[in-house]
Amino acid sequence: MSPSGLIRQEDLTRIGEVVRTVEGLSSKEIGGRRGRNFLGDHSNQSVIILNNTAATLNPFSIVRLGRGVTSNPLGNTAVGAADAINLESYVWNATKPDADLTGVYGVTQMEVKAGQRGRALISGVTKVRLDDTDEGEYANPQEDDFEYMVTADSGKFPVLVVETATDTTTWGYVLLGGATDIPVGVHFAVRVWQDGGTTDGDLTHQCNRTYTVRTLDATAIDTGGVLLGEDKEPVQKRPTLGTLVVPAVDGTGVVGVGYYDENGAFQLWSANEALGSGACA
Repeated sequence: MSPSGLIRQEDLTRIGEVVRTVEGLSSKEIGGRRGRNFLGDHSNQSVIILNNTAATLNPFSIVRLGRGVTSNPLGNTAVGAADAINLESYVWNATKPDADLTGVYGVTQMEVKAGQRGRALISGVTKVRLDDTDEGEYANPQEDDFEYMVTADSGKFPVLVVETATDTTTWGYVLLGGATDIPVGVHFAVRVWQDGGTTDGDLTHQCNRTYTVRTLDATAIDTGGVLLGEDKEPVQKRPTLGTLVVPAVDGTGVVGVGYYDENGAFQLWSANEALGSGACA
């Protein structure tokens, strides 16, 4: 990082190299350092933010973008339906990461002083500070800390490049807008494992099993893919009484269905539970 707070030419060169490499691969080859596959279009997209962290955000700081969006008097004025989605007409409130990693995250590309406007990347390749102790495939923001992410075997953002593996204060490049970047309310296939509850249900009790949910490319309850949730109960209504055939606690899991709600939180719609012996409506 240069003293002026701008991205150095060598950093821009490295970003370009990563992007060109990714764009040159087939969909089966695109991924992090262990060959992860990703979903969707990851063209670079940035938005204007208002720094509400009460601190100065250095370049490559990690911020949570809340639902509080205000008009931007310094930007373009939306005129008519065609201009209503002009991102330059709005400002996103930026705060520190939360405990559950809900909502949309961005990475600043410049210094943004407290209470002032700046710009954050929300989709594409960006440089960030990493704690790479675990040499994970993914990088996760940390609660109330905008300075770095921690790598892990599962998480929010795929890791593309790490300068010094296992270093606690290294730099790296991550892909924003990964597998969890799915529109609100859209149902998609997930992989499910039982992780709690006391009964599958019977003639006098309702099933109360809970589940760990990962993206479809996971291979075990704690391996591969992206962790979407733990201790999740299906939103879809269960039979009041009766036995259900439920996903196991091990193996490759069962295919279920999930979605993101209006608050950006993952919800398990169906764990693919089936009616068993003595099930009642």
